[in-house]
Amino acid sequence: MAHLQQAYAHKARFMTEVASMLLTSGYPQPGRDIDFSESWLDYINRVILPTQLNMENGHLHAAQAKLMPAVFFDRGLLDPAAYMPGGKEVLRDQYGMDIDAAYDRYSMVIHLQSLACIDPDLYTQLQGTNPARYDSAESARERDEALVAAWKDHPNWVFVSAEGGMEAVLQRVINVLS
Repeated sequence: MAHLQQAYAHKARFMTEVASMLLTSGYPQPGRDIDFSESWLDYINRVILPTQLNMENGHLHAAQAKLMPAVFFDRGLLDPAAYMPGGKEVLRDQYGMDIDAAYDRYSMVIHLQSLACIDPDLYTQLQGTNPARYDSAESARERDEALVAAWKDHPNWVFVSAEGGMEAVLQRVINVLS
């Protein structure tokens, strides 16, 4: 996101990931304050989902006011499905998520493959760069697959491989956006 902010600073707004925002601001974090459990997941999703929606709406409104043609979201409304057994169907059934309406909110979904999928050792080394991350390389790979399942039916879903390192990934994203 930092690289996109540099490239599109005057053309777009940027919204941070809600889960990371919460977990670095004192919300109980698995592995540090509490064990990961389905009840913890339910609690945090009941905070993430409305916060995500309201923050998105605020950023969209601000972009319109400044005549900015784009808003970049670090995560979307269906991302919590990657953490739940049952995926997006659980979002629909337990949280009342309209999956088609969620797809309609985003003109494009760019899926950046987790580094854990191609280089688990490097993923583990870099894990400390985001203090809100608590996944092992193995669970990060599983989450990546679940994110694919959640978003692949979006009409403008683009998969960006983690192959070739960060510079190659960034160039592929810029090419997609161009």
